[in-house]
Amino acid sequence: MEFAAQGALLGLTGRNEERLKETAEKCIQAGANRDNVFTVAGDVTVKEDVQKIMDATVTYFGRLDVLVNNAGATRARNIDTCEIEDLDWCFNVLVRSVFMMTKAAVPHLEKTKGTIVNMSSLAGLRPLHYAVPYSMCKGMVDRFCQIASVGLGAKGIRINCVNPAAVKTDMFNKPDGPGGTTEKAQKYLDWCCKAIPLGRIGEVEEVARLVTFLASPPAKFITGTLFPIDGSYSNTSYIPKPKA
Repeated sequence: MEFAAQGALLGLTGRNEERLKETAEKCIQAGANRDNVFTVAGDVTVKEDVQKIMDATVTYFGRLDVLVNNAGATRARNIDTCEIEDLDWCFNVLVRSVFMMTKAAVPHLEKTKGTIVNMSSLAGLRPLHYAVPYSMCKGMVDRFCQIASVGLGAKGIRINCVNPAAVKTDMFNKPDGPGGTTEKAQKYLDWCCKAIPLGRIGEVEEVARLVTFLASPPAKFITGTLFPIDGSYSNTSYIPKPKA
């Protein structure tokens, strides 16, 4: 919604067409012109869909200035319970999608001297023993950002990562999610608030403002950088996640 409020032209994608329509309407309510919000359904883990998404978006707007890689998924598995299928699933959503979308965007971003913002996680900077596949994959996203920034810099393209701690997203607030109403969910929320020095979890708007800043001209000398937005959690001593 932050991009919409700032008057950006928005290309939105996702697998669920109904959810896409809902998101587009929210962007319009936030201030975007209806003609400036384009939606195309697709799966960013599928190579053919990635190219379709990119081609359709560039055809509609005539250019690409910013790519935000924001596909998300998690599986809370420790080393004892994690299976290779869990890792494959997380890798496809969190790493494969970022790589393919970035590759597809580069020819267009080179023309506009554009920028890429990857939604990573504090789990990429600070390993989480209870989320092995998720933490591994977010670490790969961070390394990809740093590696890619060197080659992309020569093309005039910037790439950065945003690394939030717990944030009140829709996923967080599902009934059985970390911010839900179950006893397990409440324990996790209590733990987050105790672990984070500011005593609370993040708000979506706080993360969104960092993303839009990194995509904006004032950030034009920032690239290959990982940005924790975590209430200083990354500066604390390790506090283990409580058992459910």
